[in-house]
Amino acid sequence: VEFTAPPGWWVQSVTAADGKPLRFERFLQQDQATRIVAYLSPPGSSPGNSGAVQSVGFQATCRPDGWLDRWDKRQVPLPVFAVAGAQNDAGAIAVLAGPDLHVRPGATDGLLPLDDRDKARSGLAGVNAALTWRYDAPPYRGELIVERKTPRVNARTFAFIHIEPDEQRVRYELAYHIERARTDRVSLLLPASTPAAMAITGLDGVNVKE
Repeated sequence: VEFTAPPGWWVQSVTAADGKPLRFERFLQQDQATRIVAYLSPPGSSPGNSGAVQSVGFQATCRPDGWLDRWDKRQVPLPVFAVAGAQNDAGAIAVLAGPDLHVRPGATDGLLPLDDRDKARSGLAGVNAALTWRYDAPPYRGELIVERKTPRVNARTFAFIHIEPDEQRVRYELAYHIERARTDRVSLLLPASTPAAMAITGLDGVNVKE
C-alpha cells in the first residue's frame, strides 16, 4: 500500500492490524511530501487474498518551526495523509489535545463535525477528543487554533530569620501549588534592599535556573 505524508511529518512506524510492524520505505518528493510504501507480505511470500480487508496503522510526528518557543496561540494546519490509488476515500478525524493545551477549530473545507451518534458509527466512541470530523471524499482541509492554558499558581511562604551578633540572615521557602496546566517558570518579587549575595535553590529535586 502507498500513502503520502505531508511536508514536515515523519512516519515512524507502520503496523498491521495485529500490531506487528510492517516493512516500509520512504521516498521524498519534490514538494517535500513523503511517499510511504508499506509491504503487507514479507519478501518472497505471496500477496494477500483479493477482496480481503487489510488494516494498516502508522505513527507519525511533526515539530513545526518554533513549536518549542514560548507562544500563547498558534495556528497549525490539519495534516492530510493521502492514500494513493484509492477509488474511494472516506474517514474520520479525531484531535486530542495535551494537558496544557486547548484546541479549537479554524477554517475548514470538506469536513463535517461529528456528534456522539456519528462518533460511534465512525469507530470513535469513547475517544476523549477535543474535535472530531468526518470527510466523505478528498480533498479536504482544516486549521487548528492551539492555545496554551494559563496555569493557576498559589504559593505559601515560610520565613526563617536568623539574628546573629555580627549579621542577620534569612531563609525563605516558597511552596508553589500549580493547577490547570503545567509551567516551567515562576516569578517572585524581592525588596529593593535585598543584597546581591543571595542564592535560589530548588527543593525535593527541583532544578532552578535563574
